[in-house]
Amino acid sequence: MGCGLARPEAERIKVDFGIGETHRSRARKKNPAELHSALQFRAMSASVKVQIFGQIYTIRGELEEKYVQRLAKFVDEKMHAIGESTGIVDTQKLAVLAALAIADELHSMKTEITDEEQLLREQAERCLTLVERALKQTA
Repeated sequence: MGCGLARPEAERIKVDFGIGETHRSRARKKNPAELHSALQFRAMSASVKVQIFGQIYTIRGELEEKYVQRLAKFVDEKMHAIGESTGIVDTQKLAVLAALAIADELHSMKTEITDEEQLLREQAERCLTLVERALKQTA
């Protein structure tokens, strides 16, 4: 079940690590068309500063500032909760564990939604069968 996003998440939000390029742009070289598209996207992007686990990040993207702040707060809280429960202080390890915990939550919710959709499909099919039977009896 999609959420009707115009662009994939990676296109909607980018993190500026303060060295003039985004994390995504360092991953691989872009061809000229991709570079032009990325520059156009960056030109229309808003910039939001957030703090996650004591580190300031500049986030650029099409997402609303308050939403980006809520996302950052969620990640920050997840990292702090994991740090407190495990005693881990290494930021990178905490970030990976937080990412895994968030991915687990997302995967669980998607699985739950898929199961509920299947149940609704089955119920709709039973209802349709009942309606078809009723229509045949009245014809």
